[in-house]
Amino acid sequence: MSAIGWAVAAILAGVAGVAARIGTREMRRIKGSRFAGRQAMDGVQFFEVFYKGSGLDPKQVVAVRDAVGRALEVPADLLRPDDRFEAELAPTEGWEGWWDENLAVMREMGLVVAGARRKLDWKRIMTLDDVIRQLALPS
Repeated sequence: MSAIGWAVAAILAGVAGVAARIGTREMRRIKGSRFAGRQAMDGVQFFEVFYKGSGLDPKQVVAVRDAVGRALEVPADLLRPDDRFEAELAPTEGWEGWWDENLAVMREMGLVVAGARRKLDWKRIMTLDDVIRQLALPS
């Protein structure tokens, strides 16, 4: 390839990189807007409000919540048990299959919780609570 060809390739790669950064930022902004108005809850608050008396291990509950947040690139401290994978946690409309395929990856590969990849039975999952109850170990 000639010097001009390399220069054109480098410019195109740079433009693609900038576009990817802008696209990712926009996708995260759209996802974040789904949780507007919610108060952040740390792990202790989340467990106390939603899972106290459930028999589930508090560290496991929070680890699963945090793993879902990381996997889907949403703030874990804004997640709630009734968040649905077809609504609040769904891929960003218009971005699915391109920049926002995290849910598809999670469905196929499982979820990394506390350093271990765990498979999910997606026939039984509609909400974050379903994932927590499937993966969090009893205390």
